[in-house]
Amino acid sequence: MDVQKSIFNVLYVDDEENNLNSFRAALRRNYNVFTALSGDQGIDVLKSTDIHVVITDQRMPNMTGVQFLQKIPPNQENIRIILTGFSDMESIVEAINNGKVYRYITKPWDKDELKITIDNAIETVMLRRSNKQLIQDLRDYNEQLEEKVKERTQELQEQADRILSQNEEIQSQAEVIQGINDNLESMVKARTLELEKKNKAAEESAFIIAHELRAPVASVLGLINLASRCNLDEETKTIFTHLEQSAEKLNNVVREITKAIERGDR
Repeated sequence: MDVQKSIFNVLYVDDEENNLNSFRAALRRNYNVFTALSGDQGIDVLKSTDIHVVITDQRMPNMTGVQFLQKIPPNQENIRIILTGFSDMESIVEAINNGKVYRYITKPWDKDELKITIDNAIETVMLRRSNKQLIQDLRDYNEQLEEKVKERTQELQEQADRILSQNEEIQSQAEVIQGINDNLESMVKARTLELEKKNKAAEESAFIIAHELRAPVASVLGLINLASRCNLDEETKTIFTHLEQSAEKLNNVVREITKAIERGDR
């Protein structure tokens, strides 16, 4: 991994000034190096700066390296490394097992080995941050998606309610048309019987009546044709089909009566 000094921040905590100077001199060309003489100073740096890698000496007065790492705010995403001697191995192993330490380096440290370790640590922390951001982005996207689904569901429900209301209105109109059709059929039968019994004067009256029936029948067919263009369920479509057939039948009756009168049939 080829790191750039202007991008990655490394904090080194040690109670010995010489060690801090040596660390800074060895690695300042590779990273932005921050140093602190105590754990408290290190916490102050972490509060004000985005640190990618934290390196600390284990043996320090007042606060050990492990204790310092345990005080780092849990919301900070950084990699933690301890410099230690063999006599401190038990506490270091415990810290590693608890997930507080990425790895340890024994003193005295080697520059090349330390740089490789820091580069690997930076690669790890950047991957963790990227994954964390990706998870957050997915959560945000899911929240937005849930909101859109909720809005769309509400829209569909409102549309379904409107369609249901329209269907009820169409059903009501269909019942009215059916009643009109029944009345018209009764009128046609009555007029037909009357035409058979009456003389030529009655025949002329029947002609007038048949002529007058054309308009309402045409109106009924027009209404049926208009209603059939609406978004209807299958049951309503069937009703309108029957209505149209009945209206056409009535229309044919009127047409035949007219033809018969025009031919002079009785």
